[in-house]
Amino acid sequence: MSSSALQALHRAAGAKRLDALSTSPILWGTRVRVFDARCVEEETTTAMATRRDTLLRLHKCLLTRRAALRNALAGELADLRGARTAQTGDSADAIFDAGSEEIASQLAEIEARELTQIDHALQRLKQGTYGICGVCQAKIPIARLNALPYTATCSHCQREIDEIDGQREA
Repeated sequence: MSSSALQALHRAAGAKRLDALSTSPILWGTRVRVFDARCVEEETTTAMATRRDTLLRLHKCLLTRRAALRNALAGELADLRGARTAQTGDSADAIFDAGSEEIASQLAEIEARELTQIDHALQRLKQGTYGICGVCQAKIPIARLNALPYTATCSHCQREIDEIDGQREA
């Protein structure tokens, strides 16, 4: 890791208190429900990690997930291109293939959005603002970052955003 990335982590981790890590697996993504067992480190409340250590671990997890998504998207795009050139049998096969292509396309779109969010999180890490709510500027709790490493808002601000969005839709 470059020295500028480490300095950014130090700025983002400027906490003096210790935060407990969540012992539940990181759940995110569409196809890989448990993110990566190597990225989930169970710790007891007596052996708490510092915020800086946790942010370093989350940085590695974000990089790992970004690489996995890039590989998955490349494979899915190749599959979609290959499916379009392949000949189908009868009309039932064509309908089934069209439905499968639509589902694969929607999954690829979801994964592309997640990849964009991860890229934004990595950019915030470089800037030293990772783990800081973009709305209220409070530190995002470690448990929330463990559950959703690319989040840019604390749960309180996200709830308010969701309520505003819900009112607009109604």
